[in-house]
Amino acid sequence: MNRLLSEMQNHASSWPFREPVKLSDADYYDLIEQPMDFRTLGEKLEAIQYVSLEEFTDDAQLNFDNCRFYNVEDSMWCKHANRLEEAFKESLAHLHDV
Repeated sequence: MNRLLSEMQNHASSWPFREPVKLSDADYYDLIEQPMDFRTLGEKLEAIQYVSLEEFTDDAQLNFDNCRFYNVEDSMWCKHANRLEEAFKESLAHLHDV
């Protein structure tokens, strides 16, 4: 899981997802019930809050889903989410192949 998170954090499209959405974007927290970002993923990973790869994957997917829910489909944010999600799924597939 650490490797998957590291790959996502280092991906060219990861910059919008590395930190939580700023509190100044107040309506985000009105619309998004379960915010998620890579810093939070890392904190949960470090605290051993994931007992399975599936739980980690669910939170990673939540990141992408939240982005697409909040932003318009053809926004740069969604384009980054789509690219990153594709890379994440490829990494997951390779992990299952090993």
